[in-house]
This record gives sequence, C-alpha cells and structure tokens, in this order.
Amino acid sequence: LVVMPLIDLSDIHTFTKLMMNRDCHNKRWLLICDSQVMEKTAGIYFPLDNLATLVCLESAGQISVYEVYQAGPQLPKQWTLLTTWMPGQHHNLTLPDPEPWARRTDLSGLTVRCTTLPDQPFILETQSTTGTKGLQGIYGDLWTGMANFFNFTWTCIPPRDGQWGAVINNSWTGMIKDLLDGHVDIALADLDITQARSQVVDFPYGLNYDGNVIMIKRPTGESSMWSNYIRELAPGTWLVTAISLITLGIALYMAKRYSLVTLTPGDVFIIHIGALCQKSAEYPFDETSSRILILALYGTTFMVYSYYSSFLISSLTINKLSLPFTDLNTMYNAKTYSFSIPIGSAIENIFRDATIPLYKSIWNEMVVPNPYGVIKYQDALEHVLKEQMAFIGARASQEHNFNCNYLILPGTYFKTARSWPMAPNSTLYNTFSYYLMRVVETGSLDHLRNKWKDRIPDCAAEDHSQLDLAHVISAFSILLLGITLSLFVLILEIICKRYYSKRHIHPNMSLNLELSSTR
Repeated sequence: LVVMPLIDLSDIHTFTKLMMNRDCHNKRWLLICDSQVMEKTAGIYFPLDNLATLVCLESAGQISVYEVYQAGPQLPKQWTLLTTWMPGQHHNLTLPDPEPWARRTDLSGLTVRCTTLPDQPFILETQSTTGTKGLQGIYGDLWTGMANFFNFTWTCIPPRDGQWGAVINNSWTGMIKDLLDGHVDIALADLDITQARSQVVDFPYGLNYDGNVIMIKRPTGESSMWSNYIRELAPGTWLVTAISLITLGIALYMAKRYSLVTLTPGDVFIIHIGALCQKSAEYPFDETSSRILILALYGTTFMVYSYYSSFLISSLTINKLSLPFTDLNTMYNAKTYSFSIPIGSAIENIFRDATIPLYKSIWNEMVVPNPYGVIKYQDALEHVLKEQMAFIGARASQEHNFNCNYLILPGTYFKTARSWPMAPNSTLYNTFSYYLMRVVETGSLDHLRNKWKDRIPDCAAEDHSQLDLAHVISAFSILLLGITLSLFVLILEIICKRYYSKRHIHPNMSLNLELSSTR
C-alpha cells in the first residue's frame, strides 16, 4: 500500500507522472485529498485497472472514501462513493464489494476492437437488412451482452492472415499476432490457454474446458457376405460344438450297431442335420442308450439353434462398427489413415514442438508428408469423407459439424482451459475477467451453451437396416451350389445305373440266344 497526499499542485503533478507508468496501475494507492478533489484531479488519467482509493476530508469534518476510473484517456471520470464517516459518531462502516472490478461497469464512449473467425457454435456472423454485421452463437451472444452491460461499442474484423494463432518460423500468426501488434484489443475465439500463448498475451477467466477429439468417416461395419453366417459364435465355441456333435454321432452309431435296426454313417449324418433343423428322425430308438444319446443330441442342437438364430438375426440387421483404431497410439502403429490438424491452432504447436516421442513421430511421419496434414477446418471435413483421413479438433466444433457420415472416436486429447486472449497489459483485462468469472459462476454461460447446443444425431437408428441381397447372397449361393451339386450327382447316378444295367443284362441275353440255337 502506497500512501500519498493529493492536495497541492506538486502532489498532483507527481501522481500524474506516476500514473503514466504501466507498473503503477497495479499498485494499491491510498490518496489523501480534500473536498476539491474532483476539480484538482481533472487532468489526471485514472485508467480502468487502477487500484487507487481516495480518502477526502469534506465539509463539517466528514470523511468520504472514493474510487475513480476512466474507460479511456479522453473519456470522463466515473466516481464511486464507497463509504462515509463522521468523526465523533460510533457506527459501523458499510463497505461495498471488495472487488473494485465489480463496480467498474460504465464504459460509455469506449470502442473495443475485436477479431474473430466463424466457429460454430461459438461464433456465427450475421448481417441485418440494413447491412449491419453482428455476432451470434455462444460467444457472440456473450459478447453482445457484455457490450450492453458495460455500454461500450465495438467493431470486429477477421485476423489479417485468417488464422487462429500459432508460432511459425519463430513468429506468431493469426489473432495472436494482431493482438501483439496492437491491431485489436481482444480476440473472440475459443483458443487454448497454452504456455506459449500465455507468455505473450493475457487470457481472462477460462470459459471452456473441453478437449479435442478425433473424427473419421463412419466405417460401414464389419459384416460381409461370408462372415455373416459364422461370426455368431466364437471360434472356440464352434470347435466345442463340432466336437460334441461328432462325439454324439459316433456314440449313436455304435449304440445302434448292436441293435435290431442298425444305422449307417449316412443315416447318422441325416439325423444330425434334422436335429440342427429341429426336425425329428423317423428311426426306431428302442434301446435306452440310443434314447439317451438322441435326447442329448436334440438338447445340444436346440441350444445351438436358439443362440445361433438370435445372433444371426441381430448380426444381419445391425451393422456392428469395427473401429480402425482407438487412439493416437494405435493410429500411428496401424498407419492405415492419414492424420490432419487445424492450421494455426495450438494443436499444431503441440505436435510440431513435441518432446513426447509419439507426438513427434506422428508429426514427422504422418503430418509433414501429408499435403493435407495442416488444413483449414471446413476443408478437413470434406477430406475426411473422401479419403481415409483422421482429423483432430475441438470437441464442440466437431460435435456441431457432426452427422452420421462421421464418427467421433472415444478419448479426449489436450484438455486445457480456453478463453478469449487479450492484448498484453490491457486496462480492460481485470474488468472483463471479473465479468466472465461471474458469467461462468452464475450459470449464464451454461444457459448460452444449452441455447446453442446442437442435437447430436442418433446414429444407432441408422445401424439397423433392411436385409438386402448383399446380406443373404452367400446363403443363396450355398443353396444354389447344393442344387447344382445334386443335379450333377443325379446325372452321374443315371449314367452309372445305365452302364451297370447293360453289363448285367447282356450276359443273360447271350446265354438265352445260345440255348435257343442249341434246341
């Protein structure tokens, strides 16, 4: 706390020079003044972020405590009476909110310069019938509400190079560059609060804590015309089922071998096929042993039939997705997909300057050789549908552009706070940061999120499809093959029968002829 009198001209001259120094704004000042304080301080600039408290001796011995601020050097002063105290009176002092930023709400006459890019659902640019441009979306509505609350005007332009802000060739680009150059005061964008950015610009209270997700084209499913009918059971289950049926077949053949009515291996095979199709066998099973085996056979085939049928129906009507990879590690190991990141974003710096071996390898082997490795967001959405490309981006933006042609993979990456970057050492910083903190804590920001939240399509309904020819062509192919095979075997049987018939008939005919000639 710095205590200083502010009564004569020398005091005023000294304090005026001190307030020109940016470092003095953040110091707490206790200024002792008289009843003519407003007239004497008319030429002093009290910036919006000053921490000066003025204790003034008024008429009749009353002591008044003031705060004063200006939205800009040429704008009028805004005086706030904090409390008063009369000597000789014993009463408690009524003090206002300890945060001075809660009271600095009048920025009349100030024009704030901002920069932004369309980024749904955060920023949507609009244009009225009169040609006036405006902003909507989560951050657009928040910014408009701030302007109405503080009573300032604003003008917003896109960044000069059209990028968000990253370090390229040791120089900042996009919105960060415009802030550093003094071109704008604030950037209305959902930018990651990274260490590199925080060293050059100031971030107010965090507004968003969503991470980044990977989006790919939705796979068509793992069903095929041949796997549809064998994927219902695991390989181990198929093996146990086959061993059980073969064992029952051998046991049934052996049991009937010593009965009055025996069974051939072909009969046993037909009985098994009938049991699998839930058809009874018209064979006598009088022995207790054979009856036990038949009951075991039908019990086994009933369970197989029930489980197989239920899973077959679901597998034919539901397209089960098979993910090509689940995270960055499996994506890098498989290398079946290319990988892209948004241009001028913090993600670009994370991969380019990575010290983690995985991220560094992804950048060198998958991003740098890829002509679309660093790409604009809207262009990335198009390329994802055209080729096997994975694109990482902010969750909110990915969900806004999501439809059932895309698939958002599980997992969240680089989850950091996000907010609006401001020009370094801006006098607006403390006031805006306090306002944004109150917006978040009171739930007003959640209300805006719900207002602009997009309804994510339920793609589960699209996973159910009608049975088309591609699903059942394999079954009909097997049936057609069976019919063709049976016709071929029938032709062979007819030929063989005729051949053997001739061989058995001709000897008899020659014998009859010889007997006739002898007689």
